[in-house]
Amino acid sequence: MYKELFSTIYKKLLGERYGIDELSKFHFFILVVLFIIDLFVDSYIVGLLQLLMMGLIIFRFMSKNTYKRLRENEMFRNIKYDMCKPFKNIMRNLKDKKHIYKKCKCGITIKVKVPKKRGIKHATCPKCGKRVKILALRIKK
Repeated sequence: MYKELFSTIYKKLLGERYGIDELSKFHFFILVVLFIIDLFVDSYIVGLLQLLMMGLIIFRFMSKNTYKRLRENEMFRNIKYDMCKPFKNIMRNLKDKKHIYKKCKCGITIKVKVPKKRGIKHATCPKCGKRVKILALRIKK
């Protein structure tokens, strides 16, 4: 009896709602940061920002206009990609221990195996044919 009642209430309240996406998670992260700031700084502005952020999160979660929410999320993902693009090779170098990634001036990312000795190494770009200097700080084990 309670299971049927709960499922009907759930379908009526949350059936056609948008839900949580990357932008909502980012808003929640900002809300947590605002809560941490509020622990150290006693300000009405921080409290107001917390209320606005909670209202925005609830609004996006409960929205029935999924097309607008999808467009907002897509814009956020494009901005996030553009901001993280310069750090892409740094993250690759930290994750992949067998290769070194270096970007050529023509825009191609060159992948080179980790050399046996440290120092400055050279690799040729497959697109433009120029030699690219690669600084090898780690060595092959």
